[in-house]
Amino acid sequence: MKRARLVAVVALIAGAALLPTSGAVWVDATDSSGTVATRQPIRVTTYEIGAGEFTGATYTLSLDQPLAADYFVMIRGSAGDGQVTTRPSTDSVRVVADPFSLGSATGGSELDLARLDTTTTNNQQSDWRGTVTVVESPDTASSDGFRLIDIVEVTLTAASPSTTTSTAAFAVGQTVPYGGVRGGGVTTDATGNTQYRAQWARLALPGSGQLLVEGSGIPSGRSATYTVYLVEWGASWTIQHAYVEGSDSGNGVNSPGEYTQAPIATAVERVRSWVIAFGNTTSGTLGGGWHGNVFTLGDGVSASGTESQVAVGAERGGTRRADVYVHTHPRLQVGHVFGADNSIGRNQASGTVAVSGPLGPETRSSASTSGTRVAVFTNTSNGNGNAYPRPIFWTRHEASGSMTWQRARPGQQGAYWAQSVDFGEIWR
Repeated sequence: MKRARLVAVVALIAGAALLPTSGAVWVDATDSSGTVATRQPIRVTTYEIGAGEFTGATYTLSLDQPLAADYFVMIRGSAGDGQVTTRPSTDSVRVVADPFSLGSATGGSELDLARLDTTTTNNQQSDWRGTVTVVESPDTASSDGFRLIDIVEVTLTAASPSTTTSTAAFAVGQTVPYGGVRGGGVTTDATGNTQYRAQWARLALPGSGQLLVEGSGIPSGRSATYTVYLVEWGASWTIQHAYVEGSDSGNGVNSPGEYTQAPIATAVERVRSWVIAFGNTTSGTLGGGWHGNVFTLGDGVSASGTESQVAVGAERGGTRRADVYVHTHPRLQVGHVFGADNSIGRNQASGTVAVSGPLGPETRSSASTSGTRVAVFTNTSNGNGNAYPRPIFWTRHEASGSMTWQRARPGQQGAYWAQSVDFGEIWR
């Protein structure tokens, strides 16, 4: 569906284009001295949906401010009470309406979420909990921000496990599709706890106006629908794409041979770059499925200042096919943190990852974190069964110096790759 574009008036900024120092406190488009006129090209709010809130098939998420027209969403979470096995129809959630042109009308400060099932495998009522990260670009004139080109809803079936969809035109080299798992979400009517492959899809852009969505394991008679945001980043950003296909894996993902690597065209600074991947696997197990795959820059183990490849790994086997997107900006600040084997304990339901403090202002409550940071958390599992939702984690910055991860059901230990992505020094 095509989206109406907003035309912004470009304000002229007087005075020297000075950048604030790291950690500067800025409010209402000024730095800590109050004298430098600036723009905020990107703002981020991560909303946490807790136990007992999302109990039905639909949920209206109330936002902290009116939603900018240029935005995208990254959803992570699952159902479950810590004791029971869930199924993909209960765990799978996606955005179905926004204030603009997606779905039926909703309030200017709301997003509507939906899932197709509310029960676990033993037919107990189950709520959904997790995080919804809303990334917005309020300043449409900024080359440091982004434009939302289109939101596409794509349905795959067992008979049609992949499709190339026509959409609005975009610059392929500057555009990223954020959809399904770690994007705008997915809904599916697949009900067995061995059917989680129905959730997963790789997302590629074959050409301008084209979106490829490729699933890997939708059961006969079932379907999956993905909400995909097509986002074109401004000229100050370098966007690179790599396709990864392979089955390399191993205990603890602490060796390059346990990752499948793929090159990127131009080497990037690690601290100036963040990574997102959308993929599918031939394995539906905890450790071999997509929820048990980690992705990062480099070879997966050796963290260098400059990287020329990406890596995707897991502890259990299964062929992965993934599209990896690298975002680089000369003033971006990204912390990449590896949690070694057993950093996720078998009986742990939550934990923390130490990161640097925010570069821009940030407010935190029990329900949300608002500021300039995105938390990207990928984890492994050494499980070879199907006791979902154990490998499904969600994360947000709950303190200045840490990210908190959670899951609805403990079990099986693992490792992780975490990214703390901070847009706070991207000023205009």
